[in-house]
Amino acid sequence: MRCFLSVFVERFGEFSNCRSNLLTLTNLKDLDKCTMLYRNAKELRENFDEEIEKFKKDYETQLELWKYKHPGKTNNGKIYANFITSSIIKNREKIFIATVPIMYANDKLVSFNEAIDHIAYYLDIDSNFEKLFNEKIYLLNDEKHLKREEENGFIDETEYNLAYDYINHGRDAVLRREVINRLIDRIRKMDDDDKYVTFRCLMNLCHLNKREIYTKKGVISNINDRIPQNTILHSSNYKYGYSSQLIQSENDDELYQLKKTNKEKR
Repeated sequence: MRCFLSVFVERFGEFSNCRSNLLTLTNLKDLDKCTMLYRNAKELRENFDEEIEKFKKDYETQLELWKYKHPGKTNNGKIYANFITSSIIKNREKIFIATVPIMYANDKLVSFNEAIDHIAYYLDIDSNFEKLFNEKIYLLNDEKHLKREEENGFIDETEYNLAYDYINHGRDAVLRREVINRLIDRIRKMDDDDKYVTFRCLMNLCHLNKREIYTKKGVISNINDRIPQNTILHSSNYKYGYSSQLIQSENDDELYQLKKTNKEKR
């Protein structure tokens, strides 16, 4: 899997395909090691100043349109770590640009057991589960191994179908818990690399970031919100198979173009 540090016009919306890659690496761990050389977004952007300026010139029209549609807001490009993945949705393969928050020098994932507990807790919140379905559906398995009784017999259900039923037909907490439990069961069986990628995808949604700040008095850990840089710390406290071949052949430009074309058809 190839991973990118990219600057986007926007992550979701009309201009989500307008992006430039700042870094390309073979896995997410290596990409994180690079971004963790910087203390914050300001330092990161300063290092890629020329590349970001070129991006702004290349997508000047789209950036101006974005600002026109978002009065009073500025946009100098939004930087994300990301990778291209695919998932089977309704028996068809779909391409996704999976974006994850950038990790900086003081960021660290919580332990495995903490991560599982956080996933179980935070995804059981309706608004978070809805974000999982709308923004990270590629994390849900298409494997059909749960049968549900219907009037005319039994039908196979996938995690996607269960999540779809939950979102669109009554929000039954039993369905929500079934999807969460099956996701956690799969995570437990993943190899270390797949676990890492999954946790990074859920890092913000499930609060899997264990921030640490080093002071003369020791280490401050488990910070829920990013502390401002100047804070003073007091010492007193499509057709199945086609896109998969493109991913394997590392044909990134064609994949992005394929995603853009499919979006236009919708």
